Amino acid sequence: MKKDKVFAVIVGIFALAFLAGVGFCVKEFLAISSTKASIEKTEKSLKRLANRGNEPALTEENLAVGNANAQKLVAAKTQKIAAVKGKKASQLEPKTGTEAGDFSSSLLSDVNERAKKMQSEKIVLDGDAKSFGFSRYAGTQTKPASEALPLLGMEQKVVQLLTDKLVDARTKHEADLRNNNLLAPDKRVFLWIKGIRREAAELPKKAGAVNALVNKDELSVAPTETSAETGLYRLICTGNSRGTMFPSLRKPNAVDAVAFQIGFVAPTAVLRDFIAAFSGKGEYPVFVRDVAVSPVSNGDIEAKKAELNPPPVTEVESGVPAPAADEFDIFGGAPAESNAPAAAPVIPDVPPTSVVSPESLSEFWVTLEYVSPVENPVSVEEKEEE
Repeated sequence: MKKDKVFAVIVGIFALAFLAGVGFCVKEFLAISSTKASIEKTEKSLKRLANRGNEPALTEENLAVGNANAQKLVAAKTQKIAAVKGKKASQLEPKTGTEAGDFSSSLLSDVNERAKKMQSEKIVLDGDAKSFGFSRYAGTQTKPASEALPLLGMEQKVVQLLTDKLVDARTKHEADLRNNNLLAPDKRVFLWIKGIRREAAELPKKAGAVNALVNKDELSVAPTETSAETGLYRLICTGNSRGTMFPSLRKPNAVDAVAFQIGFVAPTAVLRDFIAAFSGKGEYPVFVRDVAVSPVSNGDIEAKKAELNPPPVTEVESGVPAPAADEFDIFGGAPAESNAPAAAPVIPDVPPTSVVSPESLSEFWVTLEYVSPVENPVSVEEKEEE
């Protein structure tokens, strides 16, 4: 019995010694692993410092200079963003908290009021332009998705700006002509708005495809394989599925842009004043990207004049109806043809000192873009060298 107790004590002592040895080994192993990890971390830090080459050391002075340079870069970036946005960019920001029903109701009201104003200003408004780019939503049961409202609200304000600036350009041209006694006070310069298109960017895109165009007053912008490098994108509209190339300001991960087109028939001076509203001043983040010019027939012009202002028919003594006076000046189209024999030319005694020719009209399609900088913070993961 005594021997068993001695034997048990001896076994217990050996067991305790074994456990103590195991604990000591585990402790040493953990210490060695920690030391090894610390050594590897130190070696990697040394490698990164060695790879810096001749870069300046991280002294307090260098850190101060680096912080100052970083602040200058931020200030320069902020200045460039402000220049792109323009001084009056806030006027194009949509209302917040608008619901789809409220937007559609407000849009329809604005479209109707704007069309009436155009008519009162003796401006011809074609059917493709009467919805001002929003035929999808104006006067229809289609309601936009809630997430599309900020984009649509911005586009509505841009379209309002474009039409206002076009009317202002015509008004300015009329004032210039009247100041030079070239336009009677009761005459107007002819203006015919043929179409207003907006980029339907709120529509979902299929993989590798552009927006599905449905309405004539909508646009799609499709990139090519080289668009990111060249800045040339394809502008697609109904009737031109292949699209035309135009120099867009959009840059991936840098600048977003939304395209607009406005087509009108007017004198070149009206086009010049319209373009001047979006170039050089930097007031709005709207920039002219392309201008297409084509001739227009006098027959179409006369038909649109009659459509806007049907001439009243008055009877004269002979029973032949007399044409009413044209409300538009000779600036904007040739006079109507007459079947009456031409009168013999009268040669003046003194030749005139100056001759004023009627100002010709052309059809213009102006492509513009609303741009906004993109804030894309890029997270850079530090790659550890093995």
